[in-house]
Amino acid sequence: MRCGDLGRAWRDLRDWFAEADVLVLPRLEYAGPTARLDADLDPTRPATPTEVAATVAQVRELVRRFDVRAVYVGHAAPDAVTVRVVAGGVVHELTLVAAGHPAVTDDEAATTLR
Repeated sequence: MRCGDLGRAWRDLRDWFAEADVLVLPRLEYAGPTARLDADLDPTRPATPTEVAATVAQVRELVRRFDVRAVYVGHAAPDAVTVRVVAGGVVHELTLVAAGHPAVTDDEAATTLR
């Protein structure tokens, strides 16, 4: 998901993880079932603040509902952050990309952002 303010979106989510006592671990290499939480958003344009908030809320709900105690985060600083949440036997993934970064396809994200 392309974010107009990547720094703020990641900082807010990271702060929420800290408040919820969720451990933030280094990136997870994984090739099994994956659900992209931003799959319904157009990767060629920045997400609106409402879309960012709704997608980040999905991450928070996964953590709450499945009582997740750790998330896995990969950085391609300063342009991208990928958060992976393992819940219900599936890796749920959200990639936050700076709005100024060129659009990223699934194949590119798999090799460059994670």
